[in-house]
Amino acid sequence: MPKPVTCVESQYLEEGVCKNKVVQNIQSLPFSTLIQGQRYPLSLQTDQGLVVTFSSNTPNICSVSGGELKAHKVGQCNLVLTQAGTAKVLALNSSMTVNVSCAAEQYLENNVCVNKLKQTITPLKIKYILTESVYSLDTESSAKLPVTISSLSSSTCTYSQGELKGIGAGLCTLKLTQEGDAKTLAAESKTISFDVFKASSMGDAPDINNCYAGKLRAKFRNEFLHELNTVRALHGLPSITYDYAHEDEMMQTALILAANNILTHYPEATTNCYSDIGAVGAKTSSLEMGVRQNKYDYSPAESITNMVHDKLNLFAGDVGHRLWMLNPFLQKSAYGSVNAPSFKDTRFPYVVGTSYKVVYPFDNPTTAPLGVIAYPYHNYPAKYYMAG
Repeated sequence: MPKPVTCVESQYLEEGVCKNKVVQNIQSLPFSTLIQGQRYPLSLQTDQGLVVTFSSNTPNICSVSGGELKAHKVGQCNLVLTQAGTAKVLALNSSMTVNVSCAAEQYLENNVCVNKLKQTITPLKIKYILTESVYSLDTESSAKLPVTISSLSSSTCTYSQGELKGIGAGLCTLKLTQEGDAKTLAAESKTISFDVFKASSMGDAPDINNCYAGKLRAKFRNEFLHELNTVRALHGLPSITYDYAHEDEMMQTALILAANNILTHYPEATTNCYSDIGAVGAKTSSLEMGVRQNKYDYSPAESITNMVHDKLNLFAGDVGHRLWMLNPFLQKSAYGSVNAPSFKDTRFPYVVGTSYKVVYPFDNPTTAPLGVIAYPYHNYPAKYYMAG
């Protein structure tokens, strides 16, 4: 009587012969990462057409229920994949690790996914710029992140390193973007357009009704530079040059002061003749605003005198007027002066807003000797003292 044939566990008997069971394989899951809080359908067959069963070795990270995988928290999800096999197919026992992470609009904090902050960009308010002029310009998103400004019309305007430049007459279009950070979503980009006028074609007189600042008289420009350098020379400081490129920025700053009869380094966007050019100029300038009996009778020399003596330097927070004027690192400056009707103090028919630029984006070297810059200094002229 023939001896019965017995096959090993990995084989099966067919027609009296032991044959190897077929090894079954699986492909990878259709996802490489999981997002916390999301559910994923689980449906997978081996290459032998047999249904795979799933379970989780890390139930605090991920769980399997009803043919569905749920990601609970950030970490590594370890899945166990099994298939019992058949008489001719080997059983499958495998595992797979999938990372659970936060969604793209979230960030991880204290092992918890937190929604990133939404932010918006408020379009800049710019009415016009002039050719051959340069304007300090920057802005922030609602999340206080710096906005990237780029020019879409390089034939009329350019923007680089915080400065907008008028190139040719026409329409200037700027694009504003903010890409977000680890805790903040990217903002929706904005575009703005405004006129670039040829400087030589513009009138000298301001037009308050149409928010045009006008152009500074050459007499005022020369007097401003002469008086400022006279004061600096009294302290042994080097002379500065006139910054023609930023003059219109100062004029647009002075326009805001005059049109609203206000004195502020931080004008509200709702004020008359507001522009972001003038607003940035206000933050980088020494300012004055006063009432006048006659138009154009407030000389730059008088303005400089007021900045030097204690009329505008009575308190610790005010001495910056004199400090900026005597800054040894100052190499250039521009002046702006705009007259407008007086409506707050009706004893006088006019007001005048003045500004001169003292803050530039980059530090400059100086040839001034090291040491204290004193005020007053040596035999100081009487006109630079306030009476009394």
